[in-house]
Amino acid sequence: MQRAYVFINAEPGKLWQIADVASKLRGVRMADAITGEFDVVLYVEVEDISQLSNLIGLVQNIKGVTRTHTSVVIPARVDDG
Repeated sequence: MQRAYVFINAEPGKLWQIADVASKLRGVRMADAITGEFDVVLYVEVEDISQLSNLIGLVQNIKGVTRTHTSVVIPARVDDG
């Protein structure tokens, strides 16, 4: 399972529309409008990095998206100690 956060910059007035459209994409578990440097954040869970790449492509094609930034979740390290 590959988990990631996709941060989105939107054209003015488009953040709610983008969040709504993105929330319906397969693999998107959460889509929220946010304050700060980005306008929308997605939490996604997909099977592998290839599916993540495909999902990012779909997000980038949503009308009003100007830029995306993806942060892949690093799994916790299990210590044997």
